Amino acid sequence: MWEHFHQIFVNNLQQQFVSCNECKTLLAFTSTNGTNNLKSHLSSCSKTKIILNDLNQTTVHDFYSSSKTIQIPKKMKLSVTQACAEFSALDGRAFDTMTGYGFQNLAQVLFDAGRSFTNSSIQIEDILPHPTTISRNVGRIYEQSKMQLIQICEKLKSFCVVVGSWTEKFTGINYCGIALRYVDDNFRLLSFILGCYVYDAPSHSATHFRAFVNSKLQEYNLQLNSSKFVVSDNEVKMIAAFRDNCTRIDCSDHYLNKQLQHAFESTEIHLNKNKIESVNCATAQNVFLQVKKIVTNVRRSHRQQQLSMKLQIYSETRFNGAMTMLNIFRKVFYELPLVLTNTKSMENYNLIDKKSLDDICHLLEPFEEVIKALSEDHQPTLHRVIPLRQCLINTCESSEEDSTAVAELKLFLGEKKQANCL
Repeated sequence: MWEHFHQIFVNNLQQQFVSCNECKTLLAFTSTNGTNNLKSHLSSCSKTKIILNDLNQTTVHDFYSSSKTIQIPKKMKLSVTQACAEFSALDGRAFDTMTGYGFQNLAQVLFDAGRSFTNSSIQIEDILPHPTTISRNVGRIYEQSKMQLIQICEKLKSFCVVVGSWTEKFTGINYCGIALRYVDDNFRLLSFILGCYVYDAPSHSATHFRAFVNSKLQEYNLQLNSSKFVVSDNEVKMIAAFRDNCTRIDCSDHYLNKQLQHAFESTEIHLNKNKIESVNCATAQNVFLQVKKIVTNVRRSHRQQQLSMKLQIYSETRFNGAMTMLNIFRKVFYELPLVLTNTKSMENYNLIDKKSLDDICHLLEPFEEVIKALSEDHQPTLHRVIPLRQCLINTCESSEEDSTAVAELKLFLGEKKQANCL
C-alpha cells in the first residue's frame, strides 16, 4: 500500500499527514485511525491504476459473527409474522408443503429478510414469531378476508351455494360445510369456502337445517331466493330443506361417488320406505373386500416402505379414493407376498383374481376422469354433465369379453346412469 503514498516531514519531523503519489491529496494519518482512510482513498482515487489485493482479501469478520445485538426492523418482523400465519393457514399438509403457496411465500420473505443482513450475525430464532403470535395473526387474517368477502357478496346479484352435511365418525360431532360460487364479469368461476361449522341446531329436521344455513349466509349478507341456486346431495333432508325460495341442483359428483360406493359395499339399497333394490355385485365386492383387508393390514404393520408404491386407504366421505386404492394395489400386486406377515393376509391375497382386479380398474378409469372433470374449481361444469353421463353409459355397455366382476358392475352402474342424470 505504501508505494502509493509518502509521509510528510517538516524540519525532519514526521507529521500526521500523508500524500497520495497519484493525485497529491493530503490525508490524515494517525496511530488511532491506522490505514482505514488510506484504503478508502485508494479505492476511490480516479488516478490510481492498481488496486491492492489485500483490499479484496477475506477478513476475520467474514468467518466469525459479531457479538453486537442486531436490531431487526419492525416492518420486517411483521412481514415474517404475516407469512408464517399464512403458511399455517394455507398449507396444513405433511408431504406437499413445499409445493404450497404459503410455504413458498414464507421462504421468499425469509430470503428477502436475510438478504438485508448479509454481514450481520442475525439468528433465525430472532426473526421467527412465537406460535401464539402466529395463532393470533391467523385469526386476524381470517377477519380481514371475511370483511373483504362480505364486500364482494353485497354486490352479487346471482350466486350458487354448495351445502354439505356429515358426522365425524369418532367424535360423533355433526358438521355443515358451506361454499360460495359465482361467475364474475370476466366469466371466471370463483369459489370461496364460507365455513365448516359445527351443527348446533335443535334437531336435524329440514326446517332447522335450512334455518341454520340461512343464519350462516346472513353473516355474509347473502339471502336465498328463487334466483339463487343451491347444490347439495339428494338426501331427503336436503331435498326438503331447499325445496322453497331457491333452485336446488343435485350434486353430480356426490351422486357418482354414492353409486360407486353402493356397487362395492352394499348388498341392497333402500330407495324409500317401501322399495328395496338389490345390488348384485358380489364378485366385485369380494375383490374389493380382500384388497381393503390387505391394505389395512399392511399399513398397520408399517412394512409398506418395502413396496415400490405406498398403499392408500380411502375416505368413506369421498369414495372415489377407493379407485386410487385399487389401482395402486394392482401395480404392487406381485410385491405384496414379501410384506404379508401372517397366514390370514396370505389367504386374503390368494382369494384375489389378478385379472378381475385389472378389469375392474380399467372399468373405473372413465369414472375417475368424469369425477375429476366435474370437480373443476375454475370453470363451470354444468354444461358437461349430459355429455359425461353419456360417456359413462357407453362405458357400461356389456361385452362378451367381460369378466363376471365387470359384467356385474356394468349392469348395476349402467342401469343407474340410464335411470338418473348424474
